[in-house]
Amino acid sequence: MSPVSPAEADRRLCANGKIDYLTDPRLAKLTFASIKKHVEATCASRGLPSVQLKRKLLGCATKFAIVAIADEYNVELDTLLDELGPIKTFTPGFKKGDVERVAAKAAEEHKKKLESDEQKTTRLAREKLEHEASVQRPVLADQAAAGIAQFKQEQAAGFKSEYEKYKQKHAVERAERAERGRFVRDRFADEISPSDASDDANISILGNAALADDAADSLADALLDALVAARVPKGTLDVPVRPHARRLPSGRRGISRKMLRAIRRFFRARGALGMLMGDVCKKEGFVWSVCALTRSTGLSLVETLVLTAEARGEVADALIGLATTFFSYSWDGTKLGDMLDAIERRLAELEASDGVTRYVWIDIFAASQTLLAGEFDADRYLRGSEERKARKEDTDHVFAEAMAAISELLLYCSPLTAEWPAPNQPFLLPERGAPPAGWLRRGPGAMTRAWCMFEVVKALAKGATLHVVLAPADVDGFEELLTRRFDEIAGIVAGIDAADAQITKIEDRDYILAEVALLKGGIGAVTATVCASLREWLAAEGRAALARIPSEKRATSTLQTQLGRLLQNLGKHLEAAPMLREALEARRATLGNRHPDTLVSMNNLGRLLHIMGKLDEAGALLREALRIRRATLGDEHRDTLDSVTNLGMLLKDQGKLPEAEVLWKEVLEVRRAQLGDRHTDTFKSINNLGLLLQKQGKLDEAEPLLRSALEARRATLPYRHPDMLASMNNLGRLLYDQGRLDEAGVLYREALEAQRATLGDQHPSTLVSISNLGLLLQAQGQLDEAALLHREALEGRVATLGDRHPHTLTFINNLGLLLQDQGKLDEAELLLREALEARREILGDRDANTLISISNLARLLQDKGQLDEADPLMSEAFDGCAATLAEGHRTRLRSQAWLADVRRAQGRIESARALVDARVLSTARAALGPNVESMLMLEAVDARLRCAEGGGL
Repeated sequence: MSPVSPAEADRRLCANGKIDYLTDPRLAKLTFASIKKHVEATCASRGLPSVQLKRKLLGCATKFAIVAIADEYNVELDTLLDELGPIKTFTPGFKKGDVERVAAKAAEEHKKKLESDEQKTTRLAREKLEHEASVQRPVLADQAAAGIAQFKQEQAAGFKSEYEKYKQKHAVERAERAERGRFVRDRFADEISPSDASDDANISILGNAALADDAADSLADALLDALVAARVPKGTLDVPVRPHARRLPSGRRGISRKMLRAIRRFFRARGALGMLMGDVCKKEGFVWSVCALTRSTGLSLVETLVLTAEARGEVADALIGLATTFFSYSWDGTKLGDMLDAIERRLAELEASDGVTRYVWIDIFAASQTLLAGEFDADRYLRGSEERKARKEDTDHVFAEAMAAISELLLYCSPLTAEWPAPNQPFLLPERGAPPAGWLRRGPGAMTRAWCMFEVVKALAKGATLHVVLAPADVDGFEELLTRRFDEIAGIVAGIDAADAQITKIEDRDYILAEVALLKGGIGAVTATVCASLREWLAAEGRAALARIPSEKRATSTLQTQLGRLLQNLGKHLEAAPMLREALEARRATLGNRHPDTLVSMNNLGRLLHIMGKLDEAGALLREALRIRRATLGDEHRDTLDSVTNLGMLLKDQGKLPEAEVLWKEVLEVRRAQLGDRHTDTFKSINNLGLLLQKQGKLDEAEPLLRSALEARRATLPYRHPDMLASMNNLGRLLYDQGRLDEAGVLYREALEAQRATLGDQHPSTLVSISNLGLLLQAQGQLDEAALLHREALEGRVATLGDRHPHTLTFINNLGLLLQDQGKLDEAELLLREALEARREILGDRDANTLISISNLARLLQDKGQLDEADPLMSEAFDGCAATLAEGHRTRLRSQAWLADVRRAQGRIESARALVDARVLSTARAALGPNVESMLMLEAVDARLRCAEGGGL
């Protein structure tokens, strides 16, 4: 048997002489998988009844069950544990690399035990140097990055200065040439022949930049007209005029804005801008289709234009060049004119911002549509033969070369809000099964197509920048969407999911999925990146729309209020707050305090301040809004009920639970009477009341409320709607509190994946989900994985709210508890003290969160053996809970159990028993049930007290 420290031996000693196995630290490390791994060897070496004992051991789920089996078979558990050895935490999802890492860590610890004092000193010095280097490394990296950024900025400024000098010099020279030309023409007008005058005009065009643009436009128009003249009937060619090896490389098939404008003029003159892309490409009878225009060469439209320019002795570099930008879109539902407008708009913005001319790669113009349409009848040749290859588009190289060239991707996300019947096509992901019958798809069409997903994946994999582009109707309608249909915005983003992509050709599935698998984060990363770009577009368009409103009308406009709400929903609180505050001040000044619009502004700003942790200021606004609404609208008006709900949320977070309960029950009663049990507003009230009951420790009463709210939201809201994800987290937290960790984990992971994708990694709701999952993994003993999540959540909170916000302090506290579980007690103490000191200062000594921090720090000091320091802190925590919380509240019972345990460890058995007696245990069981964490703590303390009192287990 391994040696036990004196403190540990004293802790485990029982009056009857038996060891208290329930507190043995090795038992906490035992899991089903680790028992299974060693049970055969143990049974064989000890001569134990292998068949029966093996069955029992493999069925163990808790340390209590293991003790019961040992007692039943009269097995010495110390012997069993020693032979099992130090077992590391195991989860079914462990990867080989994790196992190797754990084994390496164990070997390193063993090596440290064997090393000499001199070696230990050397090792510690080396580790200190490594630590200092690791600390300095990011600092140096940041300094280097700052230096590089400054160099690039200075270089860009120098280039810009030189370019401005060049433009000025060039403008002066152009003006001088023009003046000389006018002087010559005026003086010798009678002597110049018409042909000479024409030549002189051509010279002037070449010397003038604006006229040079006209020349490029004229060339583009002429080349397209030449394609019309060169059209040939289908079947005229047997093979394209150039083999694949001699074709223009795909990466050089980008077209400039000048060429795009020419294409627009060409198809506008033929009334085709309203045609769908599939019809523009190859509609039978449409004599100006892309296929019809390129049958004379069998190549892409871009290549055909280049060949035409070469035949005319023209240089088309201003029209066609190395692709910088890839355009990804769905042919289905996309009109030619809308597509061209969207591309030209974004290219103009990008070129104006950095002065770089773009050449965009668009498949309908850059790939051979005649080859893709099968117009050369490749199927009459053997598969794999050169004849067949020559008559089919080389799709692998076409897309690969284009992707290799570009550095940015335009994703066409129109229609933004329209609905259309889903095509009868399978999902890209085979495990999704068949799409539902009568499914109405909604939102960006590109996000529904598998090949668009493939293009996005390839662009992201190479680090290309992604830009969202929209049709003019969506851009122009954004202001109305923001002011009158605001709630649709959450649904738009929440409804985007790359996993819903459908595929036209099932044989393309394996190839696309293989590419998706190479991207870090898989298909979820595609969804997350697209949603992030769409969110940024929404915010940018909102700011632009607001800037177009005259400044004197801006603050009182509905647009400013709704943009503030949008920024709040996107987690941009610091940007939203001044907008909402300015709107409230302007409405107070122009409309008065009792106007409905003023009350809306009070409510909006109050909710945001509540989220930001400014509870006193928020409370003043929410109470004022509620008082006026009760007086002017009555108690049962919808706006009044919203104010009641918002004030209840604030009271809940302030720990004033009875006051919040009164308000929320009032709202639920009215909404049930007015709207019925199945209305969305009713379910909001049901959800809120469930959360309140949960916080009061009434878990059995809370569960049916939270579960019914989630089921209703699943049935009525888009899959990734924020309200539905909030319900998942709420029910998950309740299951966690009930000890049903596996069930809670399913909900936590589903909610977190969706929130990362639709809200972003640093949105407040996402950070809460990250923290929740970290707590769950911590409870399951997966401490390394939990630590990563806790640190991510804390870094996000500090970045968005600062290091003194109440929510940030909660995350500091959580990380401290995790470090305590890892045995890093000194690091944990620093964090727990930081959280406690800040909470005392910000929230006061009797706030529920402050009392929790006091208890946590006291518990840590108890673990460190500093009982004299732990006792007054734990007493303070319990006294505060007793003064503010009901007798059966779980937080009060937990502090009661911890205080009793401290006093038991001090040898003050009678004082400890007074805190945990039969009446307290009975009250706790009635309030919490048998499986809640606080109840288990009380029972564990009771068991240790009985041991100390001589009663045994």
